Amino acid sequence: MIYHADDYQIDLQIERDPESNEMALVGQLANRAGCSHPLSGLPVLLTARDRLIARTECNQFGEFCLIGKARRDLTLRVPLQAPAKQVVIPLTGLFEGRQ
Repeated sequence: MIYHADDYQIDLQIERDPESNEMALVGQLANRAGCSHPLSGLPVLLTARDRLIARTECNQFGEFCLIGKARRDLTLRVPLQAPAKQVVIPLTGLFEGRQ
């Protein structure tokens, strides 16, 4: 999946174990307008109903990987360096039938 938000693009791939609720969310954040701020070290958060499920940071290429349980109410959040700005991607509906 590819998401666009302002000058940012996030490529996401979700890998899920069919035998369990475990999943890996692998992605890459890119600044399409040119990198005015480094992406390295930007936090990437996986939340469910505003509760933190998993956290990681982007590497120097904007890549990240989060491991967690597949749920219906997951949201991916990437707080940006600009004050009070963040990319928010609801993942609702990707894991229907899972808690």
